[in-house]
Amino acid sequence: MNPELEAKGCPYLHWTFSDCESDIHGSLKYLERRFRPKYRALVTYSIGAIPARRLIADGHEPKTDLWIAPFGCPDGQDMLKNFLAGVDLFQQYIEGKRMENYLSAGRFVDPNVSVPDAVRRGMGFIEDARKDMEQITIPVTWILGTYDYIVTRQRVRQMLNAPGGGVREIIELKAGHFLKKGPEAIESYKLIAETIFKHLFRIDKSAVEPDLGRFTRQSEAEWGRTKRLKITNSEEFWSGHLFGTSSEKEGYDILLYNPEYVEFIQEQAKLLDLQGDMRVADVGCGTGNLSIAALRAAEMNGDRLNLFCYDLVPEALQRTREKIEQLINLSVNGRYSGLKIDLNVVDLEAARLTPLKEFLSGELYGPLALSDRIEGLNTTTLRKISESYGSRLHKILHGEDTSVDEIMKICQDLDEVEAETVCDISRMSRFLKDRLKPKDLKPGKNVAETVNDIILNHISFGKATRDCRVNLPSDTFDRIGASLVLPYLYDPKSVVKEFYRALAPGGKIVLSSLKPNFDSSKSYIEEAQQISQRTDLTDKEKERLLVSLREFSSFLATLIELEDNGRFKFFTTQEMKTLMDEAGFANIKIKESLGNPTTALIFCAEKG
Repeated sequence: MNPELEAKGCPYLHWTFSDCESDIHGSLKYLERRFRPKYRALVTYSIGAIPARRLIADGHEPKTDLWIAPFGCPDGQDMLKNFLAGVDLFQQYIEGKRMENYLSAGRFVDPNVSVPDAVRRGMGFIEDARKDMEQITIPVTWILGTYDYIVTRQRVRQMLNAPGGGVREIIELKAGHFLKKGPEAIESYKLIAETIFKHLFRIDKSAVEPDLGRFTRQSEAEWGRTKRLKITNSEEFWSGHLFGTSSEKEGYDILLYNPEYVEFIQEQAKLLDLQGDMRVADVGCGTGNLSIAALRAAEMNGDRLNLFCYDLVPEALQRTREKIEQLINLSVNGRYSGLKIDLNVVDLEAARLTPLKEFLSGELYGPLALSDRIEGLNTTTLRKISESYGSRLHKILHGEDTSVDEIMKICQDLDEVEAETVCDISRMSRFLKDRLKPKDLKPGKNVAETVNDIILNHISFGKATRDCRVNLPSDTFDRIGASLVLPYLYDPKSVVKEFYRALAPGGKIVLSSLKPNFDSSKSYIEEAQQISQRTDLTDKEKERLLVSLREFSSFLATLIELEDNGRFKFFTTQEMKTLMDEAGFANIKIKESLGNPTTALIFCAEKG
């Protein structure tokens, strides 16, 4: 990755398939030097299968004895055509056309660099793939996902049916384009292990369940050495997600052309069950889709209803207002004459200091209780702190002044970055206790209104405030809806508690979350096909919608990447239920939704 381009925010601009091939080859050579293995099994996911195929076919040393390609893409043309919902960049290149940059996970890629490289290196077309397979004599196992629409299954079979070569097999899993977490992912890893047993050791052996504790510690150690992605400007980030890169783009509302999303929103609206004389909050309202669906579902006939819409992005509130006003204007017989709307900018991450406050009060016992609650504070660092925890370190974490040198003497396992992180925690404790020192403040600041006014080296709390509260009134709302909001908050546990505080006794809350291993490829391709086949739209309007869909899909990939990095979290049923239980909610009901197979969960509960 080019460091200059990375610094400019476009690290993938000059990305090529050859870069991937070189990376794979470098990894194999390192393993050869480090371990001198008897056998080598190469496992390549997704797009990695394309350069891996080229590398193996060329016969470069060190040799590979087995190739396994979970959810592997067969060739560049197929991969990009599916990724871009029908746009064939390789055909454009053949015709001599200049190709426009496209977005991948929110970053631009220049196909005028990557496509010629793929063609030159024989990674572009299915014919290239078949020629390579004729040369590959080692066993090849291809794992396909039933619901993976990035990989064309017929194309994989066409590639593997090339004459000559070695043993080839296809295994199909009921999955999307990736399996990364949970029992389904573990089963796929066991399948890979069994494939290695079969082809390299000639034994039919069932894989055993892994030691999940060991896996967790290994994951903690690896992430502790990794620079994680951060959101530097939340309002700007979410504005781009909601509205796209220009006024011609649909942004988030491209989802309204997807019947599965519309049904998903309607299901939440029905659960909210709005009635007259209620005070209702749509928190993280975005462009107002849940509010509109809830109002349409409500049996209103001029009944009084107070609707409060909250979001971080002012433009989102304006869009919500416009939609509600349009709904009122198109209604008949004064159906919504009793509706009053109140729209307010609210930062749901204002309560991100809650875990540290609870630690200082003793509600959370021990440093490890802060694990996964503070952005930038790694669990490996907390383990080291716990092992050296004593009276002096206790006082430092509670706000007593210190230095990096002192911390490293007290806890000798900490490196300099980790010691600076401890200083950050101490500084934030002083903020909570209103004991900040002048050196704690950023230049030009005389007082700290939010965390953003304080010098922090490695940890982050956004613009959290000292009172650890989201700006919502207490015991007020009869209904709270938050559609696909909690997954995108760093400390959702604190926000769920704030929702409980804001809900009136006996009130109902409806929340939703994407599921782990969320994959949108099926929904994405199906929506693109539906738009292309519509007869009520001009070709120009269809193209505008397809461009909007491609851009939104890229932003969605960014969310998934941030979830991989731990900045966001897609909840399992049990994780969300535990979160709501601990906050005090009762009568928790859960429903799967959003597509077939389902990709989201809806939670409904009451305040006792």
